[in-house]
Amino acid sequence: LEKLPKQMSDQENIDTATAIIHCICDKYSLTSKEILSNTRTDRIAHPRMIAMALIRRHTTFSTTKIAEIFRKRDHGTVLHATKRFGHIKINELTHA
Repeated sequence: LEKLPKQMSDQENIDTATAIIHCICDKYSLTSKEILSNTRTDRIAHPRMIAMALIRRHTTFSTTKIAEIFRKRDHGTVLHATKRFGHIKINELTHA
């Protein structure tokens, strides 16, 4: 997942986003329902923001589309997540 083509199909974007969400859920012992919820506790919000940042990096989805995936959150939330957690790499999560 480190290098992606400049163009991805919608299905490739969806598959990548889904894989990232599942990876984050496994790492932080969350369900998909929890990470996609509006819950703002740190236990859920922190991993959600990491997922947003990783989806931004590893797909060609816009910030608005990523916000829609996470239940209509404002795209500014995705920008904030990217700024705050954009340095995190997937292999840091899977090998930690």
